Amino acid sequence: MANDKLHLSITELRTEIARLELGDPSARDRIEQLIAQLEQQDQDPEDLTPGRAASQELPGLIERFEVEHPELTLVLNRIMVSLSNMGI
Repeated sequence: MANDKLHLSITELRTEIARLELGDPSARDRIEQLIAQLEQQDQDPEDLTPGRAASQELPGLIERFEVEHPELTLVLNRIMVSLSNMGI
């Protein structure tokens, strides 16, 4: 169940960043890296390493985007909750 939510959140994240003009190439790179980590976690739920790396990255991304991109922040928060529910 938690993996289903993670998979859905990854899709929502991809949709949201496609809509946004992030302006800062490093911000887009950080989000793309996060997506890669989440996809690794989704593909191999037994290996918690990618999920842990994503969990460490999420708070900084949330703080960075919370004012300018509230919808993106909501998706990032859902991902953080999904990872937490997976025990990561």
